[in-house]
Amino acid sequence: MVKQRELADTFDTGVRHLKGLHERAMTAVEVEEGGDELFSSVFRSMKDLCLSGLLFKDETKRAELTEILRHIQAQYVPKGPDGYADIVIGGDRLTEANCRNIQWTFADADTEQERMEGLIFQFEDWHAIRLLFEIHHKIFFKDSAKDHGTLFANMTKLRAVESVSEASAAQTLKKFPCREEGCPKVYSYLKSRAEHERKKHNLVLATSSTAEKTTASELDHKHEHTVARLSFSFLLLDMLDAVKEGDGERLMRIYKVALLFYKAYGHRQYAYSTFLLTVQLNATLSPRMAHSVTWNRFWNTRGGKGRNIPLDLHLEHLNGFLKSFLKGLGPNLNEKSAARISKSIGVLKELMEYTDEELGVWKRTGTHHVNMDKDILALVDIVQEAELFKVQAGREYTAFPGFEKNLLAQMDYTQLWNWMNARLKDWRKVSI
Repeated sequence: MVKQRELADTFDTGVRHLKGLHERAMTAVEVEEGGDELFSSVFRSMKDLCLSGLLFKDETKRAELTEILRHIQAQYVPKGPDGYADIVIGGDRLTEANCRNIQWTFADADTEQERMEGLIFQFEDWHAIRLLFEIHHKIFFKDSAKDHGTLFANMTKLRAVESVSEASAAQTLKKFPCREEGCPKVYSYLKSRAEHERKKHNLVLATSSTAEKTTASELDHKHEHTVARLSFSFLLLDMLDAVKEGDGERLMRIYKVALLFYKAYGHRQYAYSTFLLTVQLNATLSPRMAHSVTWNRFWNTRGGKGRNIPLDLHLEHLNGFLKSFLKGLGPNLNEKSAARISKSIGVLKELMEYTDEELGVWKRTGTHHVNMDKDILALVDIVQEAELFKVQAGREYTAFPGFEKNLLAQMDYTQLWNWMNARLKDWRKVSI
């Protein structure tokens, strides 16, 4: 049982190691004859997926990852009279960095084989985009149910959050007694208490907790918050759309903006890899390899426009499909049976899809079509009621005091410039 558990733990990483080999069958791009544009908007799906199976190694161990890279170079990198040809190996950012660092460790070796030439590493897009969503969440998702127009308040209005935080729940259940001496009235809402005190006792007192504060600032911080959230959200939507349309060139442009967010919000390793990618595309890679890195990043299962997904997301789907077969082996799980199944899941998946199609079996797709008209109208009402697109100096949200629309205001551009120059000097010493 211990041996089987150890094997099961290696399957996920085993598939990842050979991702760059069996995932490169990207969505084919038709070349227009006689057209002004190089690439057509018509995409086709390549069904012949070449699976090279599992390697029973642990990528977290440096020695075993070195063995994996040497295996890939020996088995799959073309070699001619002029040396090794280049191939692209993709993975998440951590895998890309670990592989790159091992390759640089052997940069001073005597032979091309020892230097691991022919391997170019890149990080894939699904994990990188998820990190940008995490940054968005970090900036805008705060406990602000009473601040109309914030992300949290909107999600609460649409019931997109199952429950509010403990702080919100405690505030909702809190009781507010009348502050006039001798009055027994108790209210659940501050506004109701203030209205009672004004009408019954002619009492107007300042409150320390209000849904909206005004300041002497000349800025409308509510408007600034709204503009910032829209701009960041449009950046994320543009990135997702570039992936869906298979537009690698647009995606590479967006990564230049993403680099600034990675750097400003403490994700230094992603900033490092993104800057390295930019340098490779514009300076060090050959035109052929730069073209491959730019456009060979997507997978289209069904064909057609706007149906592409990142390669690493497709790999996650393959991992899940493979594990469903491995779990069925039970006590028969061993390296031999696992390796056999891992090389045949492409055929098995295709057979199952054809069988389901012939039998008329309905299958849930990855895209969910939901009528959002009601939610959109509700959000429009909130925006109009809060007048978020009108500038009114002095407004601000309780949860976001003094918020300004420049999300990169914390960036020290002199320090960024020095950091970039330092990285360029480092990269002159190695092959990138």
